[in-house]
Amino acid sequence: MLSVIGSIQLDPFSPEHVPKRTAPASPESEEVDEVLNQLLTESVATGDLEEDSDEENDAFQRLGKMADEAKRAELKAREDAEMAAAAAKAAKKEKKKRDRKRSAEESIIREKKGKKAKRKKVE
Repeated sequence: MLSVIGSIQLDPFSPEHVPKRTAPASPESEEVDEVLNQLLTESVATGDLEEDSDEENDAFQRLGKMADEAKRAELKAREDAEMAAAAAKAAKKEKKKRDRKRSAEESIIREKKGKKAKRKKVE
Protein backbone atom coordinates (compact mmCIF):
# COMPACT_ATOMS: atom_id res chain seq x y z
CA MET A 1 0.00 0.00 0.00
CA LEU A 2 1.12 3.55 -0.70
CA SER A 3 1.69 5.65 2.39
CA VAL A 4 0.96 9.28 3.06
CA ILE A 5 4.55 10.23 2.30
CA GLY A 6 4.54 8.26 -0.92
CA SER A 7 6.59 5.17 -0.17
CA ILE A 8 5.37 1.59 -0.41
CA GLN A 9 4.77 0.17 3.05
CA LEU A 10 2.86 -2.75 4.45
CA ASP A 11 1.17 -0.69 7.18
CA PRO A 12 1.29 3.00 6.23
CA PHE A 13 -0.56 4.11 9.37
CA SER A 14 1.73 2.50 11.89
CA PRO A 15 3.63 4.81 14.27
CA GLU A 16 6.90 3.83 12.61
CA HIS A 17 5.94 5.82 9.54
CA VAL A 18 5.52 9.26 11.09
CA PRO A 19 7.16 11.83 8.83
CA LYS A 20 10.19 13.46 10.35
CA ARG A 21 11.51 16.93 9.71
CA THR A 22 14.38 16.83 7.34
CA ALA A 23 15.55 20.40 7.87
CA PRO A 24 15.85 22.07 11.25
CA ALA A 25 13.55 25.01 11.91
CA SER A 26 15.01 28.28 10.80
CA PRO A 27 16.00 30.69 13.57
CA GLU A 28 13.76 33.34 12.04
CA SER A 29 10.63 31.22 12.39
CA GLU A 30 11.55 30.36 15.99
CA GLU A 31 11.95 34.08 16.75
CA VAL A 32 8.62 34.86 15.13
CA ASP A 33 6.95 32.12 17.17
CA GLU A 34 8.49 33.47 20.37
CA VAL A 35 7.36 37.03 19.62
CA LEU A 36 3.84 35.89 18.74
CA ASN A 37 3.59 33.83 21.93
CA GLN A 38 4.88 36.76 23.97
CA LEU A 39 2.34 39.15 22.39
CA LEU A 40 -0.44 36.67 22.97
CA THR A 41 0.40 36.22 26.64
CA GLU A 42 0.69 40.00 27.11
CA SER A 43 -2.64 40.64 25.43
CA VAL A 44 -4.34 37.98 27.55
CA ALA A 45 -2.80 39.44 30.70
CA THR A 46 -3.85 43.02 29.89
CA GLY A 47 -7.27 42.09 28.52
CA ASP A 48 -6.63 43.44 25.01
CA LEU A 49 -8.36 40.46 23.46
CA GLU A 50 -11.67 41.51 24.96
CA GLU A 51 -11.26 44.97 23.45
CA ASP A 52 -10.73 43.39 20.06
CA SER A 53 -14.04 41.59 20.33
CA ASP A 54 -15.68 44.90 21.32
CA GLU A 55 -14.10 46.55 18.30
CA GLU A 56 -15.44 43.76 16.12
CA ASN A 57 -18.90 44.27 17.60
CA ASP A 58 -18.54 47.98 17.02
CA ALA A 59 -17.60 47.30 13.41
CA PHE A 60 -20.67 45.13 12.95
CA GLN A 61 -22.82 47.76 14.61
CA ARG A 62 -21.35 50.40 12.32
CA LEU A 63 -22.05 48.20 9.31
CA GLY A 64 -25.62 47.71 10.52
CA LYS A 65 -26.06 51.46 10.95
CA MET A 66 -24.59 52.09 7.51
CA ALA A 67 -27.03 49.58 6.01
CA ASP A 68 -29.93 51.25 7.80
CA GLU A 69 -28.81 54.66 6.56
CA ALA A 70 -28.52 53.33 3.03
CA LYS A 71 -32.06 51.95 3.22
CA ARG A 72 -33.36 55.27 4.54
CA ALA A 73 -31.55 57.15 1.77
CA GLU A 74 -32.99 54.79 -0.84
CA LEU A 75 -36.52 55.22 0.53
CA LYS A 76 -36.10 59.00 0.60
CA ALA A 77 -34.82 59.00 -2.98
CA ARG A 78 -37.75 56.84 -4.04
CA GLU A 79 -40.22 59.15 -2.27
CA ASP A 80 -38.59 62.19 -3.86
CA ALA A 81 -38.83 60.57 -7.28
CA GLU A 82 -42.49 59.72 -6.71
CA MET A 83 -43.20 63.28 -5.56
CA ALA A 84 -41.42 64.69 -8.61
CA ALA A 85 -43.39 62.37 -10.88
CA ALA A 86 -46.64 63.40 -9.19
CA ALA A 87 -45.73 67.08 -9.50
CA ALA A 88 -44.90 66.62 -13.19
CA LYS A 89 -48.18 64.81 -13.74
CA ALA A 90 -50.10 67.58 -11.95
CA ALA A 91 -48.32 70.25 -14.01
CA LYS A 92 -49.14 68.39 -17.22
CA LYS A 93 -52.77 68.08 -16.15
CA GLU A 94 -52.93 71.80 -15.30
CA LYS A 95 -51.38 72.73 -18.66
CA LYS A 96 -53.89 70.54 -20.47
CA LYS A 97 -56.71 72.16 -18.52
CA ARG A 98 -55.46 75.67 -19.43
CA ASP A 99 -55.11 74.69 -23.09
CA ARG A 100 -58.68 73.38 -23.16
CA LYS A 101 -59.96 76.52 -21.50
CA ARG A 102 -58.02 78.71 -23.94
CA SER A 103 -59.28 76.78 -26.95
CA ALA A 104 -62.84 76.99 -25.63
CA GLU A 105 -62.48 80.76 -25.22
CA GLU A 106 -61.03 81.08 -28.71
CA SER A 107 -63.88 79.10 -30.21
CA ILE A 108 -66.38 81.37 -28.41
CA ILE A 109 -64.60 84.43 -29.78
CA ARG A 110 -64.67 82.96 -33.29
CA GLU A 111 -68.37 82.25 -33.02
CA LYS A 112 -69.05 85.83 -31.92
CA LYS A 113 -66.98 87.21 -34.80
CA GLY A 114 -68.77 84.89 -37.18
CA LYS A 115 -72.20 86.05 -35.97
CA LYS A 116 -71.19 89.70 -36.31
CA ALA A 117 -69.97 89.08 -39.81
CA LYS A 118 -73.25 87.36 -40.73
CA ARG A 119 -75.26 90.22 -39.27
CA LYS A 120 -73.34 92.71 -41.36
CA LYS A 121 -73.94 90.67 -44.48
CA VAL A 122 -77.64 90.35 -43.75
CA GLU A 123 -78.04 94.04 -43.23
